[in-house]
Amino acid sequence: PTPDGTPVRDYIHISDLANIVSTVLLTSANPDVEILNVSRGTGFSLLEIVKTIELKLNKNLKYNFDKHNKNESSTSLLNPSKLNQTYFVSHKLGLDEIIDSQIEFYKNLKQTHFED
Repeated sequence: PTPDGTPVRDYIHISDLANIVSTVLLTSANPDVEILNVSRGTGFSLLEIVKTIELKLNKNLKYNFDKHNKNESSTSLLNPSKLNQTYFVSHKLGLDEIIDSQIEFYKNLKQTHFED
């Protein structure tokens, strides 16, 4: 089990993913297929994510977590050491920035597509 009882997952921002993939494609000397873990190596719990969203929105959200599935790992993290050591790249954005960008995305989406 995790400290707060909710699953921990290894999240990165899509812009970090795009930058890392671009760097690897442009600098790789390996002509063969290369398997790399594109990840942080650390994770965030679902409760941590919800609490951060509540703080950013200054709202209390209604949420309910289903009971842990016994066939599912409580923590799922990848090891990015090969990627980091070979290409000297890693994620740049943390949880706060990831959530800020999602909030901004949905605000823009709402203004663009749902204006009266």
